[in-house]
Amino acid sequence: MTNEQDTRIAQAVQMLTAQLDAAKVLSSGPAYDEARQVWNAAVTRRPAVIVLCESTGDVQSSIRAARTCGLSLSVRGGGHDWAGRALQGELVVHLTRMRPVSVETRVATVGGGRLLQRRVRCFAHVPPAGVRLTRIPTAAFSSGVAFQ
Repeated sequence: MTNEQDTRIAQAVQMLTAQLDAAKVLSSGPAYDEARQVWNAAVTRRPAVIVLCESTGDVQSSIRAARTCGLSLSVRGGGHDWAGRALQGELVVHLTRMRPVSVETRVATVGGGRLLQRRVRCFAHVPPAGVRLTRIPTAAFSSGVAFQ
């Protein structure tokens, strides 16, 4: 990392800890190491900052910090991608704590960290063909291959 990059990362961490619970903003330590792990042990990506989002406001703050500080951004829903691409940004918006499901008039709103299998159990529907266990963002926007 360059001095300029270190400065931008420190600025983003400062912005985020001023707006969010500091325990949600990870850049080192055991919680950071746990948050950056994916099922494929060959992937050892180390983003500069991981934000454990629990609300839309947390996501908005994370995106604003990345944009303001000029950091690349990636979003982790399930993190089951074989190449670990969900962790390739300098700042990772980590959605696994955002798992609520609400239903109103046959329309379901599902949090970005919700397991598809659990959503399916809630509604007694059959999952899309070829998807066994994944998270909603992958199932909604791509074919999704999951091994967990």
